[in-house]
Amino acid sequence: MRSIEIELEKMKRRRLNLNRREKELFLGHVVAWGSIVTALTLAISLAPSIAAEEGQPGGSVSDAM
Repeated sequence: MRSIEIELEKMKRRRLNLNRREKELFLGHVVAWGSIVTALTLAISLAPSIAAEEGQPGGSVSDAM
């Protein structure tokens, strides 16, 4: 039973000690997903104001009042 605990501890250490390539890949994924989320957020938040400027329906709530 003790050897299993030792192996689990080794696996935890290996998982935490990422090499340089793994760190770069992880950061690349974080940046990519951050860019996607930012682009979607901007598209959703700016769509009403862009539609209002073009004179199309779907403007902001303040335009309807």
